[in-house]
Amino acid sequence: MRRTELFGASSSLVADGRTYNPGVLVPLFGGLTLLYLISLWLQSRRSKLQHYPPGPTPKNWIAGNSPDIPSYKPWLKYTEWSKKYGDIMHIRVYNQHLIILNSVAVATDLLDKRARIYSDRPRSIMLDLMGWNFATGFKPYGDSWRRHRRLHQQAFKADSIAVYHPIQMRKVNEMLYGLLTAPEDFSGLYKSVSAAIVMSIMYNYDIKPQHDPYVQVAEKAMQSLSDPAFVSLVEAIPPLRYLPAWFPWAGFQKLAQETKEATDTMLEIPTEFVRRRVEEGYDNSCLMTDLLRYCKTTEDDIALKETAATGYLAGADTTSSALGTFFYAMALHPRFQKKAQEEIDMITGGDRLPIWEDRPSMPYLEAIFREVMRWKAITPLGLSHSTTEDDVYQGYYIPKGATVVPNIWAMTHNEQIYQNPEEFDPGRFLTSYGHLTSDDVGYTFGFGRRICVGRHLASSTFWYAIANILAVFEIDRKKDANGNYLPLEVDYSNTLVSHAQPFKCSITPRSQSISQIILQEHAAAAKR
Repeated sequence: MRRTELFGASSSLVADGRTYNPGVLVPLFGGLTLLYLISLWLQSRRSKLQHYPPGPTPKNWIAGNSPDIPSYKPWLKYTEWSKKYGDIMHIRVYNQHLIILNSVAVATDLLDKRARIYSDRPRSIMLDLMGWNFATGFKPYGDSWRRHRRLHQQAFKADSIAVYHPIQMRKVNEMLYGLLTAPEDFSGLYKSVSAAIVMSIMYNYDIKPQHDPYVQVAEKAMQSLSDPAFVSLVEAIPPLRYLPAWFPWAGFQKLAQETKEATDTMLEIPTEFVRRRVEEGYDNSCLMTDLLRYCKTTEDDIALKETAATGYLAGADTTSSALGTFFYAMALHPRFQKKAQEEIDMITGGDRLPIWEDRPSMPYLEAIFREVMRWKAITPLGLSHSTTEDDVYQGYYIPKGATVVPNIWAMTHNEQIYQNPEEFDPGRFLTSYGHLTSDDVGYTFGFGRRICVGRHLASSTFWYAIANILAVFEIDRKKDANGNYLPLEVDYSNTLVSHAQPFKCSITPRSQSISQIILQEHAAAAKR
């Protein structure tokens, strides 16, 4: 965009091939904003006549409850409110009605049992501007989403996951070798292993250990979802989306443009890699080439490219979040770690690595798996749903177009279900006889028709990684020069997928013999 003759006779702007006259823009947007504020006032008056679920009283008729909602970890405030207002709450943010669901029971009633009404996604101007509308999880309920869903289900249904086990084993073994030879880089290793598995499955693409171009561009795109400009004034006043970037209140346009470049690149790099490999005559067997046979139309081709990129983002980001929490929990709680290692050694004899068939025989490890998922929820607020028609639940009015937020954090920290929820305790998922309870925390993967379709792959990758890490290594806190433990308290990011902030821990091999197995596996893989 360039400004030309701003104070001249023909004062105008040239942007994207179009000419704008500031003398027209200012009153135009002023008028649109005035009309929008009038509609907010009318809506606030109508709201008083409806019996919405309980919630905090709005601060004013324009912003509603917006001033009450913290920008930092809002799920904590929602959980605090839930103790006063209950399992279902209503909040108004400008013109948007938010229905917060704080219990699994209420979320199941609405998002599962009434999925016909609650399977849409809220429209987001910023997601559209940033190019994020390609992602399956953000797509509105409709034909495009159904194409994505069909491709995902064909690839990631529960009985299809076994075919990916060799790839998962290979990449986890690479991580174990990295932990053995460079334990100080553990955070980079656990963050890359899930990405490496998904990229290999989707594209037969082996990411570089460091500075991989695809990973870098994907991380840049993901960071935009936590940028303060993402939650911008444009969501409250939609006409602002047409403002040029230099205009007051239009700083969000710069973030949108930069992110759009990243998301476009993220879609094209791996597709071009697969296409080039095929043209050069390589055997590029991967999920993307396998799914091509299901593509009958141009729309199917586009859906395939978009679902492949979505698979990387969803699988890699969520699994790395869980692994970060696992390392943190094990460093804090050596007694839980030791108990899991005793169980692993009893099954493996201590002279081999755990395999997939061992999972049913390791209930304590499964309890650790579940507690990691509960203790620090990967997506504390899940992904919001939206209603496609008016509804009434427990006598409360839920309007069409409302944003419905499953407060996963409140569910995983429900004191009536999980005693002392802030504490990490795998024992809460075991009976007095050492058997697993019926609570598998499956709700952390979402609800209804929008449940995470990659949950089976993510679950198997996470289990296999933690089983092998515990079989091989001792994880502990760092010590100072006098041999005293250093304090370890880790904060989590204020993002859609919440990650442990960088921290340090000690990672050492449990025995020389198990280390030798890792070295032998690495040497054998290098010869293949």
